This record gives sequence, structure tokens and C-alpha cells, in this order.
Amino acid sequence: VLWVDAISQQALSALCISRLAKEIGNNVIEKEFSARYQRLKKLVLDHYWDEGDGCFYDIKESTLEKTKVLTPASFWPLLAEIPSKEMALRQIEFALAKNKLGGFCPWVTVSRDDPDFDAVDGNYWEGGVWLPTGYMAVKALEKYGEHELASGTSEQLLEHMYRTWKEYEP
Repeated sequence: VLWVDAISQQALSALCISRLAKEIGNNVIEKEFSARYQRLKKLVLDHYWDEGDGCFYDIKESTLEKTKVLTPASFWPLLAEIPSKEMALRQIEFALAKNKLGGFCPWVTVSRDDPDFDAVDGNYWEGGVWLPTGYMAVKALEKYGEHELASGTSEQLLEHMYRTWKEYEP
């Protein structure tokens, strides 16, 4: 599998380096990394975006088919400012549905309607919550001006953490 998060993180790095280079007046590095960002952005848009669902997915290396496994990693392209505002809003609406990554506890590690989702234990990548991926996804929402939604999902996540701390006994 070729992961959408890995290539999007590379794009984000290139974008940040180009912006830093611009800030310090290094036009050579700015131009080089801006070009790298544009190449990576094009690859992500051409191969990882699913127009039907309106969402980014990992792809299979041999066929470039989308895996159709929805995880918070689908938000890395948004953090890297890859999609248009319209595409980002489509993904947000699709991915944060209650039967997907939204609901009373947002940012589960795999969509609630995925066959591997474990509603009882979460078992690592089967529906548990990882704070770093939740944080990344919240920051991605902010990039597209979705501050109220970012704040709301953050609150829900913190409430879930508190309930887990208070109620869970190993």
C-alpha cells in the first residue's frame, strides 16, 4: 500500500521549506522546494483522491486502486493544503459522518462502518483513538477555516479521554 499520509507529509515538508526559504530570501531553495511541493500535490490529487466519495485514501501499489479504508490519515492532504476548499469540505462532510470518523468520539483510527472496526476494544488500528492523529486532523480542519468544527471535535475528544481515565479499569 502507498500511504496518503506519507506522501502528504513529504508535500507538507516541501511546502514549509519553500515558505521558510522565501522568508529568508533564498529564492533558489524556495523555487526548488515549491516545485517539489507542486509535483507531490499533483500526485496526491491524481492518485489518492476518490471523486465518488470525496475523500483521500491510500492506494494499492500494484494497481493504484484506492483501498477505500477511511482513517484520520485521510486528513494529511488537508494539513498539507493539497485540496481545494471545495474538495476539503466534501471530505470533511463525508469523513466526519457519525458512521465514519465522527460521532460521540471523533477521530477513531478506522471508520465505524469498516469491517475491521471493533466497537468494544478498538484494538489499536481497529477503532481506538490516537491523540496525535486526532490533533493532526483538527489542525487540518483549521487550515480550511473550519474552526468551530475543529473546536467541537477537540472538545469531544477531550471528554472521551476524561471518561476513559475516570471509568476504565484494566
